[in-house]
Amino acid sequence: MSGLGESRMDVLRYKQIDGIRIYINTLDYRTPHFHKDIELILVLDGDLDIQSETFHYVAEKGDMILCNSGEAHEFKKVTKSCTLVGCHIAPGIVKSEVPEFEQIRFADYNLKKRLPEELYHQVTESFLDMALYYFEQPEHYKLFCVAQAKYLIYLFLREVPYRILADGALKCGRHHNDRLQRMIQFVEENYMNKICLTDFAESEGMSMSYMSHFIKKTIHQSFQEYVNTVRFNAACKMLAADQMKMIDICFRSGFSDYKYFSGTFVSRTGMTPEVYRKHMIASRNTYMEDHERNKFHYTIHSVERFYSSEKSAEIIKTKKANLSN
Repeated sequence: MSGLGESRMDVLRYKQIDGIRIYINTLDYRTPHFHKDIELILVLDGDLDIQSETFHYVAEKGDMILCNSGEAHEFKKVTKSCTLVGCHIAPGIVKSEVPEFEQIRFADYNLKKRLPEELYHQVTESFLDMALYYFEQPEHYKLFCVAQAKYLIYLFLREVPYRILADGALKCGRHHNDRLQRMIQFVEENYMNKICLTDFAESEGMSMSYMSHFIKKTIHQSFQEYVNTVRFNAACKMLAADQMKMIDICFRSGFSDYKYFSGTFVSRTGMTPEVYRKHMIASRNTYMEDHERNKFHYTIHSVERFYSSEKSAEIIKTKKANLSN
């Protein structure tokens, strides 16, 4: 079960192979989310602040990060937007060879630091080769991608320490993620109105103190901080459309007054909403080529720029050429 649901995670629309999903995007923010797959992130440009249930790390250009199955994680840029290659690999890929893979949790996330330099270079090359085949789709590309995914998993199992969750712990983790999903859904449906943790705690039959601890432990922010982030992203989405008055955006995104709305933008971006809108539109018009502009995505869950398969393949080839030099 994905933290945002497959129908709502734009990244998953790239699906071409059962059990493998690869994408390239330039990211400002992606809300806390989780999935059954392991997720590999290779940073191509910029820095990426990754907040997971089990670690917090700022990944730099050239870093490859391994996010465990079932663990909530949040992505956000540090200064400028971060361009990355992401890959989801489902446990079913190695079900016959490693039937317990869904229960495996790797103890290290930073593959560049964990693996010997020569092996890390090999892993990066294999990862990029898989991505290039995925986007270009030459003959028998599915077979190649599955083989590469299995090879990478083999190397991770060989080189990275891991533990195997007991059945009870796996079941507990699923309940944990189901509750997180309900919290995300609750905020999504109510952020534009007055909203408080007490309402969600009552719907779950739990005390407010328990629910506050649960949210803080899981996504490393308070309930109100998460609500404010969703409201900010909702406002960004409306600002990007450039069709509404600023005061209407303020109230429709759930802010109680304009001063607080404006202050939120200044604290998060260093700009007033008016200036930020101009910045967004200018960035959208200059950053992407004409045929790429429709891949700009502002949602309440993420601010990301997606690329076509053709553009993705071009980016991969450039990265591979740089590695060879």
